[in-house]
Amino acid sequence: PESNTALKPKGMDFETAAALPTSGMTALQSLRSGKSIEKGDRVLINGASGGVGTFAVQFAKALGAHVTGVCSTPNVEMVQGIGADEVIDYRQQDVTEAKKDGKYDRVVDAVGNLSMSTWKGMINPGGDYVAVSLGDSECVPCKLCSIVCFPCCCCCFVSQKFHAFMQAINHEDMEEMARLVQDKAVTPVIINRYASLDDVPVAVQNMAGRVSGKTVITVAPAPQQQDMTRVAP
Repeated sequence: PESNTALKPKGMDFETAAALPTSGMTALQSLRSGKSIEKGDRVLINGASGGVGTFAVQFAKALGAHVTGVCSTPNVEMVQGIGADEVIDYRQQDVTEAKKDGKYDRVVDAVGNLSMSTWKGMINPGGDYVAVSLGDSECVPCKLCSIVCFPCCCCCFVSQKFHAFMQAINHEDMEEMARLVQDKAVTPVIINRYASLDDVPVAVQNMAGRVSGKTVITVAPAPQQQDMTRVAP
């Protein structure tokens, strides 16, 4: 519906604008789950080089947070380039042993590769864990249950808040994203661009496994349609 739309930021091409809504909305709302982020809060983005992660790093910085991004070796420079204050290369360093200055106020998990108990030890009292991805678990209900029920298990309550996150499209967040892009606080990170729908099989093949940034496919008119347009009265 029209209420779920927003004007394209001025000066942005359509391909770049197309990379913004889904992952951008997910990243923005994941940072708003639970208590509000305050300036100076320590935020860790697990999967900082992915479609959601690249937006989450930039949104968190725009909110004034100190951001740590987790990614693999080839993506370290890119994650630094989009604003991360610290980057943990999980191929070189154990995430759980990489804390330099204490724990985190919020963890946005866009990978889902570590257990709730592991994250608990890395989050400050009163902090938030937001699960954007459930990872490669064979049992999705079990994974959801582990997130929702974890604070109440082991016959005790924990002070951290654990959120199973689902995106909800709304006009206000679309407008907020457009404003941040317009102000150049956020830029979609497009790694792969394809010129036509003929490239879809290659695009899908290249998106297997863990993917960096966003992939955009341009939907171009077929040649015969272009010819008909030229000759139409």
